[in-house]
Amino acid sequence: MMLMLSASLVAGAVLAGGCIGKAQIIETITPQEAFSLIQENQDNPDFAIIDVRTPEEFADEHMENAINIDYNSETFQDELNILDKNKTYLIYCRTGGRSECALDMMAELDFREVYNMSDGLNEWVAAGLPTAQETPTQITESITPQEAFALIQENQDNPNFVIIDVQRREEFVKGHIEDAINIDYNSETFRDELNKLDKNKTYLIYYGCSCGGIDGKAVNMMAELNFREVYKMSGGLQWWKEKELPTAQETPTQITESITPQEAFSLVQENQDNPDFVIIDLRTPEEFAYEHIEDAINIDLDSETFRDELNQLDKNKAYLIYSVSACGNGPGWNALAIMKELDFWEVYNMTGGCIGWKLEGFPTVGEGANQ
Repeated sequence: MMLMLSASLVAGAVLAGGCIGKAQIIETITPQEAFSLIQENQDNPDFAIIDVRTPEEFADEHMENAINIDYNSETFQDELNILDKNKTYLIYCRTGGRSECALDMMAELDFREVYNMSDGLNEWVAAGLPTAQETPTQITESITPQEAFALIQENQDNPNFVIIDVQRREEFVKGHIEDAINIDYNSETFRDELNKLDKNKTYLIYYGCSCGGIDGKAVNMMAELNFREVYKMSGGLQWWKEKELPTAQETPTQITESITPQEAFSLVQENQDNPDFVIIDLRTPEEFAYEHIEDAINIDLDSETFRDELNQLDKNKAYLIYSVSACGNGPGWNALAIMKELDFWEVYNMTGGCIGWKLEGFPTVGEGANQ
């Protein structure tokens, strides 16, 4: 009987504490008790404070010497599980909810001694107890083109170094620093595109020139978005070129061709759901209203604003253009030549015009469609 009783007691001790003679201590304590615990363990390497809030909350304010393990992270339990379970831990969150759940999890993982601070950091701060902040030093400097060139040379094989050209797309393709990426400052999505970048990388940013302070505005925006290290090249690409430093050009192959109505019909069919394909009717508004190819837009070749209207279009899209007559390709060829000069990349001129299209029996829309 005595032997059986002793065995039962031993088994109970193992279940309660995970090992004989060392019971688990899993408790919730007040902020004042937590402060006393920290003071008692200042030089204890086996004592750790864990902040289970998000990295953003942690960076804003936290207990001194705390480490951050985000409770909402998918890897939270795995990160806990690799810790030394024989150490003593103080855990906390903002108001006590997340840390209470973490406390239960650490008990299940057989941590020996864990204290959860009730009411979290909010109550800690309300009690006037000390906190720390994580404020990484931001570097946002202006450097000369020569210094920028040296910076690029030093970082040739550094995947964490990025050059950003904030010129318009059409300016970028004509000349830019090699390996630069283009994010147009004038784009409505500029801030959003910046915000997607890794803020811990090092960036060199420049504009075409120093006029307007666009590069400075972009750097200020990056500082607001908490980029850590950004260098603005003073004088922009203009000064870079004046110092005879190397540039690259992006010259996409231009496609400017004339195609038959049959080929045009096939092209239209292939691009029915393509938002980057556009049909342009070059005739007068009256001719266009009478009949035209479905989904075409009208830009009158004889209008004084024809070139300006073309120039406002997205030059990276694909265009099919047509005029009126089956005899002669003058209007279409003229428009094709203008679009080539304006750096449109892909333009097809349909020979024979709208009449040629109709002669092949292809459909049109409008008042006089297919008459």
